[in-house]
This record gives sequence, structure tokens and C-alpha cells, in this order.
Amino acid sequence: MKMILLLPLLLILISGILMAQEVLPIKPHNQWASLIGCLKSCSDYLGFEYSSAWISGVTGHAFLLNMHPVVCPSGPVAFDNGFVLANAESLGLSFTGIYGQKTDPDFKELQKSAFDATKQALADNKPVFGWELNLPEYYLIVGTDDNGYLYYDFDGSVRHKPWNELGNSDIGILTIYIAFPSEREPDPIQQAHTALDFFHDYHVNPQQYAFEGYTQGIKGYDVWIEALSERKADLWGLTYNIKVWRAERINGLSFLEELKSVLGDNYNYEDLDRAIREYRKVVDNLSNVSELYPFPPQNEEISESDTSQTVSLLRAARDSEKRGIEAVNLFRLHFKGE
Repeated sequence: MKMILLLPLLLILISGILMAQEVLPIKPHNQWASLIGCLKSCSDYLGFEYSSAWISGVTGHAFLLNMHPVVCPSGPVAFDNGFVLANAESLGLSFTGIYGQKTDPDFKELQKSAFDATKQALADNKPVFGWELNLPEYYLIVGTDDNGYLYYDFDGSVRHKPWNELGNSDIGILTIYIAFPSEREPDPIQQAHTALDFFHDYHVNPQQYAFEGYTQGIKGYDVWIEALSERKADLWGLTYNIKVWRAERINGLSFLEELKSVLGDNYNYEDLDRAIREYRKVVDNLSNVSELYPFPPQNEEISESDTSQTVSLLRAARDSEKRGIEAVNLFRLHFKGE
């Protein structure tokens, strides 16, 4: 298995293009939400056996919605993701982060520090992922050479990023995360508490995680609908957003179903079953939207007929999600004995 995973790297080495110093036999897990894909790869490598849905549900990402007024492609990544990493502690995962902006006076030193920290982490058998090694997404870093990073691209190939180019983009943000086992012993019941408590708190005040100009939570549907109704939705953004949010609601639905099997027969699942039915409707409606908009876009603009149909489907998804949120929160009260 390790040889299979290392094959793309070995081909690079044999070709003489790069001489890798540190390489981890770590498997990439592509997800539309690239952060969740990286967390899945890290948790697998560290010996935890979680589904992508469980990771997404426990961290709260499965129920996130972040929308820009013109449905900008940045919506799925432009938010404060600190809660995802904080909630991952209950999964047994901890992270060290190296951050910088190219406007920082010591930016070149930060770039070098990030590179040195990555090399040391890989030598210590710790998985690493970073921001914008290519597109504005998160990428799994599997090795280094003298000049930079080796990372898995989304097509499964291993590519190279010079260390002194990381963060030196138009966005201008440098981020490296090093993962390692936390001191907290993973416990499925505690993970359920983490997930359900965050679910409740998030939907009370989702804007606490939003950047300026973006709308989080259930109100994000209204922003999405308005952008389409007023013909101001970005086509690339629309096709990308629907893929990400549909995929995460699929994770959310699977998480709720998995929650029943994890908790066992000691609970009344009437409200949770109702939530599952509502989130299944959310997934169905978002899937119908997704079918209208392949990624990348196949047309130059959004037709009026597609707009009308999409608005109806998004309204149905929003209304089902509202009922699903209410049902999950009722289950939470019974689960906590309140």
C-alpha cells in the first residue's frame, strides 16, 4: 500500500526533476471542501478511523453555509475556520499553525520558518497541509526538496511549490498546518456532544465566523436566492458553491445517520429521524441544482429558466434545513438530558 501511495513521488525522483528530502506515505482524500479532505488524510495517517462525514459533522463544517452577495467562488473558503480545528480536538487531532501575510515586514522570514517547520514535521512523521499551493484551496503536503514543497494536486499528481513563493499571491496569505495527536483521548460520546453543541451555537450566531461582506448560516440561502433573482450571481462561483455545499450537506446527512449507530439504542431518535428526513430533502434539492450547473461551467451565462428553477429549489432546501435545524436542536436537548 505504501509503495502504491508513493508511486507518483518515485516517478518524480527517478526522472531526476526533484530530490525529495522528506516524504510521507500519506493518502490524499479529495473532497469538494478541501479542508475536510486534508483533515481526513491527516486523521487516517495518525491512526484514527473516521469517515469524512464524521469529521465534517463533528467539526461543524458539514452544516456551514457562507455566501457572498454575488456568489463569489471564495464563499466556501473565506471565513474564520478556527472552529473547525478547535472542534477537531475532540477527534484526537491537534495543530500547530504558521501564518503570515505578504504585507508583513518579516514575510520572507515567515516563509523560511514555514518551510523549515514543514521539513521538521515530516521528519517527525507528522502530516502537513497548507493554503494555496496552487489554487485558493488547502493541499496535502507530502514532501520537500531543497527548493520547496511537494504536494498532492486534486488530479492525484504530485507537484512542486518553491518555498519562497508560498503566500506570494494576489491573496497574499501564508498558512501551514502541522497535525499531531492531541492529549485528549477520543471518545465518541464526547464527539457527539462537541458536534451537537457547536451545531446549536453556530445557528444562534453564525455571523461570528463570517468575514466582512459574507453571510453565514441559514440566511446565506437568502443571499444566494437574491443574487440569482437579481441576475448578479457569478457563474463560476455558482457552479463551485453548489458543488461544495451539496457535498457538505451529504456529509451532514451521513453524519446524522452515523450518529445513531455510534450512540446505540439508549436514546429516543424521533427528533433525529425527523432531522434526517429534512436533511435528505436538502440534499435532494441541492443535487437538483447541482445537475443544472456542471463544474467548470458549460455555458457563458445563467438562463432565465435555470434561474427560476434554481430559486425554487434553493427555497425548498432552505425551508427543509430550517426544519432540520429545529429537529437536531430538539434531539440535542434530549441527548443532554435538558
